[in-house]
Amino acid sequence: MGDSISNTTVPYTHQASLRLQLQSPLLLPSSLEAGLPADGQAPPAYEPSFLQTTYAMFFDPVSYQPLFYFIVIKGATTLLLTPIILAVVPVSLVLFFPAPLVLRTVRRVGLWQADLAMEGLGCGGLTKEIEIEILRLFTATAYPRPLVNMAATSETAGFKFNHTMLRVKDPKVSLQFYQDVLGMKFIREVRNDAAKFSLYFLAFDHDNSLNDIESKSDTEKWNTVIGREGVLELTWNHGTESDPDFRGYASGNSEPGKGFGHIAVTVDDLEKACGRFEKLGVKFQKKPSDGKMRNIAFILDPDGCAEIFSFQLDHES
Repeated sequence: MGDSISNTTVPYTHQASLRLQLQSPLLLPSSLEAGLPADGQAPPAYEPSFLQTTYAMFFDPVSYQPLFYFIVIKGATTLLLTPIILAVVPVSLVLFFPAPLVLRTVRRVGLWQADLAMEGLGCGGLTKEIEIEILRLFTATAYPRPLVNMAATSETAGFKFNHTMLRVKDPKVSLQFYQDVLGMKFIREVRNDAAKFSLYFLAFDHDNSLNDIESKSDTEKWNTVIGREGVLELTWNHGTESDPDFRGYASGNSEPGKGFGHIAVTVDDLEKACGRFEKLGVKFQKKPSDGKMRNIAFILDPDGCAEIFSFQLDHES
């Protein structure tokens, strides 16, 4: 196409259009400055040399705007932005999307290193108890709880979540469930024959501070109840266990009386815990294999009014 244009009379006024369309070799500015006949009918002298055309482009960017932009401006912009994008985008993706995966990987690498260290010391590798303790420490550091020990006001600094109360139909059946199935420790019974109700207080005893609770006085037992956190109170209204017209309490998860959800108990091995629950004949509201949330299970207490939410400490989601 360049040859056909060079052999044709091209008006001077068409040069800007031709240059912008990039349909032929560009004119050197010197060729234009040399002047054309007044009638503008003489064919212009085209510069076929790429080197001279490129050289002229840097000294006359106005006449060579398309090439100047694509070769100089765009090239420089690309070279400037590329390393910034390559540096910022991967870091942003690592920080935003796979952060939980990174934390889990770091945690597993740490457990692997600890296992090697234990074997090197002749301790036979990590035990389940030591692994759980490491995970507790990791969770405390990797997922800090900024609200711990931070009361809203100085007036509420001494407030604690002491206990949750559940009404039960038959205390013998419920106490057996919470003690033998879930492993809670019985602390104290408060019986009120005049008002025809009894209260039973239980809690987990991970520090073995309740081993001698039975030998304590009523005052010491009560101080133990009000001094702890995470206590469970079972309330029994006398006679409900043998009343044929009593249909039980609302579970809180269905109408009527929907509102209460569940109490949560963490376990170190969900599969093992659920296998034990099945052997003990515990009723499941949801097994780990049901639904999409595979790291939780819901079991029912004897009244069906308290769902126990169990999940592994070392869960993956």
